[in-house]
This record gives sequence, structure tokens and C-alpha cells, in this order.
Amino acid sequence: MSGIVNQNTLVYGGDMMLFITISGTTKPLAHSSSAKLSVSRDIAKYSSKDSGNYNGKRPGLMDWTASSDALITWSPTGTTLGTDALWNYYQNGTLVSLVFGVKSGTSPSWTHNTAIKYLSGQAYISSMDFNADNSGMATYSINLDGNGALTLT
Repeated sequence: MSGIVNQNTLVYGGDMMLFITISGTTKPLAHSSSAKLSVSRDIAKYSSKDSGNYNGKRPGLMDWTASSDALITWSPTGTTLGTDALWNYYQNGTLVSLVFGVKSGTSPSWTHNTAIKYLSGQAYISSMDFNADNSGMATYSINLDGNGALTLT
């Protein structure tokens, strides 16, 4: 199954990807098997002598992170970002523009489908985990820490 299930309501999870834009070029992570975006908000508690037995609460600052799992791919063909490029961004502390959106095109040259709503913002790669099981493909996990606002377009 692929594509938009119903453009007004549902999107197939296999079509959602993390894309990273560097120097004006937007590329998906090569051979990713998952993409996740998490948004959270601090909730500040307050109380006074007038509060009784309950705390009052108000919304505070927001934060966001993104992550992906993928097969390790050194210098892939097509328009995808390989593990080596991500490693260099991590090592150099490069601020990247990130998009959580729907893919279009064909493998390995996926592009970001800007006709469908997406979330975007800037982030730093905060960690990379590498895994090489004896009986499977080598994989990595990448975690990105949002820097500033996350925008729905």
C-alpha cells in the first residue's frame, strides 16, 4: 500500500519521511525504516492560599525532537542522504533544516511532496546509535533536537 489514503483525512505511514535541507537541497534519509517527530510542552504549576487543595496549571514553553531508524548506507546513489553525510553534520554541529512530510517520486530519488501539509524546523543531530547484529543488516538510529519553532505548512 502506498500513497495518500484520503487526502482530507489519512496519510499512509510508509510515505512519511524525515527530510534534511542543507544548502538549499532537501533530501530524505537513505533507506529509513521509521520516522518520528515528538512535540512536548512544559506545564507550569502554581498555587496560592486561594487554590485550595489543587494546583493551578498553565502552558509553558514547547520543545520538539525527531528520530529515524535506517539501514547504514555509505554514499548512496540517488538523492538520499547517506550515513556518512549525517555523521559529518553531527561531528560538525551543523544546524539542519528538517521536514517531516510525505515523499513523492521513486526510490532512491525521493522528493518532499510540498502539496501535502508538513512540519518543519531547524535542529541539531544530538545522537547517532549504530547497530550490527550478526544475522542482519547494519542499522543506525538518529536523534535530532529542535532549535526554535516547529511550523505546520
